[in-house]
Amino acid sequence: MAQHIPDGLVVFFSSYAYLDTCIAAWKRLPAQPSKSTYWDRFGQAKPIFLEQRSDQQSTSKVSVPKEAAVDSVLTAYSAAVASGNGRGALLFAVIGGTLSEGINFSDALGRGVIVVGLPFPNPHSAEWKAKMQYISSKESMRGGDGKAAARDFFENACMRAVNQCIGRAIRHKGDYAAIMMLDKRYGGERIQKKLPKWIRASLLAGTRVKDLEKRLDQFFATKR
Repeated sequence: MAQHIPDGLVVFFSSYAYLDTCIAAWKRLPAQPSKSTYWDRFGQAKPIFLEQRSDQQSTSKVSVPKEAAVDSVLTAYSAAVASGNGRGALLFAVIGGTLSEGINFSDALGRGVIVVGLPFPNPHSAEWKAKMQYISSKESMRGGDGKAAARDFFENACMRAVNQCIGRAIRHKGDYAAIMMLDKRYGGERIQKKLPKWIRASLLAGTRVKDLEKRLDQFFATKR
């Protein structure tokens, strides 16, 4: 996808731990048929930038750039996109992190947004157990389905975070971006109903990789 999306591409993961796991695998596994790793291939397509934890030092065991403040990473990413070399840049970030809230990836900064996974809260934590029990009990007292209400509340919390990430790229009337959601659960009707109407109107579910490459080329060709 990075090879078919111009300028800036932002990839949001459901957690720092998941992102760390993927980076470790990408740096280890060869991208057949070449001997280069997947991480090398990513870097050949676009320079790579990583969102750093703002609250604590990363516990990742993989080799990452030196610790930098979030604004420094964003500044470097923006400079790479604006460099004029045509490659743009690739930014790996986390849903619910600093870069997913309140920061605009308008125009060339976000011609592509990829959301990997769904950031569901931990349902076994004491906080979420209490919330779910409260919602369920309150709805049951009203004569409704308590379990369904708790599930809906749980899913809404997840999808609010997803929708914030999606909205980072489209910031004005003339803006455009390709938005991809990588998780089979996005194919479910209940999850899709929690997406913005403007996303649902152009949603293409279950697109194969080869078909996606062609659609991306066609989409950006119409915008040139």
